[in-house]
Amino acid sequence: MSEKNPLLEAALSYAELGWSVFPLKPKQKTPMIKWSPCQKKPLKKDELEKYWTQWPHANIGLATGEVSGVIVIDIDSSHGEAVYISEFGNIPGTIRQKTGKKGAMQLFFRHPKDGYRYKNTVRTLDDIDTRGDGGYVVLPPSIHPNGSQYTWVIDPTEMGLDDLMELPKNVKALFDSNGETIFGQTYKRKPKNPDWLAEAMMGVSKGNRNDMCARLCGYYLHEVGMDYGSIMPWMEMWNDRNDPPMEYKELKKTVDSIFTREGTHVMEMSVGKQIDRLEVLNYPDGTRKYNVYLAGHDTYIQCSAKQLVSFREFRLKFMELSGYVPKVIKQHVWETAVNKALKEAAHISISEEETSMGVITSAINKEIFGDEDRICTDFNLLNNRIVVSGTNGTKRIFLRIKTLLEAIRVDGEQRLSRQEIGEVLRKVGFETDFNEFYEGRRIKAWSKDLDSWKARYKGENYEKPDESL
Repeated sequence: MSEKNPLLEAALSYAELGWSVFPLKPKQKTPMIKWSPCQKKPLKKDELEKYWTQWPHANIGLATGEVSGVIVIDIDSSHGEAVYISEFGNIPGTIRQKTGKKGAMQLFFRHPKDGYRYKNTVRTLDDIDTRGDGGYVVLPPSIHPNGSQYTWVIDPTEMGLDDLMELPKNVKALFDSNGETIFGQTYKRKPKNPDWLAEAMMGVSKGNRNDMCARLCGYYLHEVGMDYGSIMPWMEMWNDRNDPPMEYKELKKTVDSIFTREGTHVMEMSVGKQIDRLEVLNYPDGTRKYNVYLAGHDTYIQCSAKQLVSFREFRLKFMELSGYVPKVIKQHVWETAVNKALKEAAHISISEEETSMGVITSAINKEIFGDEDRICTDFNLLNNRIVVSGTNGTKRIFLRIKTLLEAIRVDGEQRLSRQEIGEVLRKVGFETDFNEFYEGRRIKAWSKDLDSWKARYKGENYEKPDESL
């Protein structure tokens, strides 16, 4: 038996996802075929087998845009990552890969398919490109021209497209060459890195450290738009490269002086200068969330522990929920306010029924514990129903997220995202894989043992189902 070609196997796996893939020159990014037809229609399985038999070392290209249903944000460096976080918050938990370049990554989002042509752009933000309709990217396990391999961080061939997140509304502005409103302001294109920046980031000698520290802070503050919480870690990394590095106190003093001069650290000028009170929400799975009531505001901001600890994170959350961007305050000032509020916080226990876990399990239980004569056993209906099937007395629950999305829809509105549903399913013990054969084909679905599910929701001494189920 001939050894399998991992590049061909990967290309076929991507094709099964509905992605339009095609061959690129080995260790390069140049197409080996006329790829314009791939922008409209994916190649067939026999065509892919033909090409990778002919060129077994060919890299794998993915035609982005509506044909594959994906939009890609290309972050070309660690600096680009910092810029993305500064503009849009954390790197999202969507499908993403590490490309061959150090510090580089690509984020994959679901194409909105809203009739808008999402353009390909270069350096829309510092070290950030976009790949939309008419573009392409390289996929794992392809080899980068520098010899390193593309690798998945969140792999679609393992989990399907359940982790492919919707394209965030504010990120859509990257595709609009005329600019768009983001964070309540007109979005502007960031300039390319100035000539001095790359050399400066390699570190400087003792006599130039303070001046360069101030210059870098000014650049990241004014040109990139980063806040104190984002700039300080960046400056610590830069300082490690200096010869010799500055003492931490001296570095912090220099950075603080820039923010003091600009007035962005003044707490009295910012929204939320005082936390009125906190509520700690304790969930049945051990998760905690926090309701933050700010002085002068009628409602609260609900956030995670990570969002509460970091003022930069909280500031983004505040913007999302209120439509207003508070001015920057010092991190240590925010921590003092949070610690004071935590000592006096009220603790509230949340029942499972009040959580997203309760919403999902209720939808499943409605099928499992409802009329047993209506329990579905036909895999042909898997896209629309929860299926119970198995042999030798061992039965499993099979479902797809699409089914749950419809089951929990209220008044036409979606209550949870695919990613949130996937997180809940994992918490309650569901697994996803090609884990069942039906009429000669493998079935891709989330599944869990039926007995353990009934034991959880009906008690350990529930009456075992008979074979007629």
